[in-house]
Amino acid sequence: MKNSIKIFAITIIQILLFTFAENATAQTSKESIKEINTSSPQSFGMLVRTEEHIKASVKTASELLKGDKFKTDHIEIIICGEAVELLKKGSPIENVLKKAIDMKVRIVACGMSMEKQNVSKESLLPGVEIESNGLIRIFELQIQGYKTVEL
Repeated sequence: MKNSIKIFAITIIQILLFTFAENATAQTSKESIKEINTSSPQSFGMLVRTEEHIKASVKTASELLKGDKFKTDHIEIIICGEAVELLKKGSPIENVLKKAIDMKVRIVACGMSMEKQNVSKESLLPGVEIESNGLIRIFELQIQGYKTVEL
């Protein structure tokens, strides 16, 4: 009987704590959205594996760099997997990639993926950089405080 009462009391306390935490988060999230523009510059990293995600990442980078919502310091898009083929000269998304490079977005090819797909350094578009391991690169960015996403 005493154990049942303890379990019930602990459950009630957990529910109350969760409820208060949710309310606090809901109240502060609206305030923090207003403060985004006044915060220090942020850096962003995106790890992508498909053509659609490359395009979406470049569009996102463009919007971030406009500065409407975030002060942006640096953006890096890391391409892994079969999508490294799209980083070659003559790619169907060459214009998209050139736009990103012109915006000073760092476009990075995963060296392991390049090796697996037999993509040579010489075949890459000018401005595309290589990191030996794209996953390790995203970890490095996270350690450096970048906001990152993997698509």
